[in-house]
Amino acid sequence: MNRQARIAGRLLIIFITSITLLIVFSSLAFSQTSFRSITGIVLKDGRVIEGTVTQINAEKVTILTKDGQSVTCKYDDVERFLKDREAVETKQVRGERKSSLEFGLMYYYYDYSESINSNESGWLPGIYLSYDYKEPSNIYIKLYGNYADGNLTYDGATFSGTPMSFDHSMSFFKFEGDIGYTNAINEKLLLIPYTGYGYRYWRRGETENISGALFIKEQYTWSYIPVGVRVDYKMDDKWTIGANAAVHFMFGGKMTAYFSEVNSALPDVDFDLGDKPAYYFEIPVSYKYDQNWSFVGTFWYEYSEIGKSDTVYGLYEPDSKTNQYGFSLGVAYSF
Repeated sequence: MNRQARIAGRLLIIFITSITLLIVFSSLAFSQTSFRSITGIVLKDGRVIEGTVTQINAEKVTILTKDGQSVTCKYDDVERFLKDREAVETKQVRGERKSSLEFGLMYYYYDYSESINSNESGWLPGIYLSYDYKEPSNIYIKLYGNYADGNLTYDGATFSGTPMSFDHSMSFFKFEGDIGYTNAINEKLLLIPYTGYGYRYWRRGETENISGALFIKEQYTWSYIPVGVRVDYKMDDKWTIGANAAVHFMFGGKMTAYFSEVNSALPDVDFDLGDKPAYYFEIPVSYKYDQNWSFVGTFWYEYSEIGKSDTVYGLYEPDSKTNQYGFSLGVAYSF
């Protein structure tokens, strides 16, 4: 009896083990077949993601899109699964683009004041070009450059103290390269701290005689280290709004006065400018009108100062402050 009981027990164990293995293998085969038959998912917000499902569990669904990106969604956000040859009439989403190339026009007000009671101000047109790489929980990279050219109105006085006002030409160039980290606070909100390197160039006027007063062309250059934070909030599938605030730590400021353009026997004079921080703030708004294309509008403001220079041949550049504000309008291509 004991021997029969042992045999029966062994047979029962073998039976249970066989059934268990059969269930496991059948489930795996079914899952693989089911995964192969799924061609995409429809989310509750109406978006459609097409591709190959690589993982499904009670918490999330992972799908490999046709352009090779892996997209993970919460299982509770899935409305239904798409099968082979099922017609889809809703918008298709093939994963978020990580890179963006943007270009456009800018128009801004420039207000420069020196401590010796002279001022230059006016509106300037310009162009800009930028590239950024932005992926949640990954590195952030941005390259930006702009160029502006136009006339500003000078209000001040001659060396003898005679008041005068006139318009003269200006040229400005800015380059900035940023690197940071993209923190995904949630599915809609990104927080990006960053730093980098920036360079500024300013050609101030031309050497000319204006109403009996001689104006000497000046050229300003300086570098800076930006330290800032950017926030991007995706309002819906079309609209995104953001904010960017940064401090620019200036260094290596130089100014050259071109006395040689008055008389070739005279030397050009170089001045070392005083380094002071600048403060920059912007609010970009974008509207996505196509899978890859967006309109982008940005409102921005910058406040900066330049410290008094060293004295050369009894001359120096006084300290100054500048307020700039304006807007840019462009298009962006995401890829």
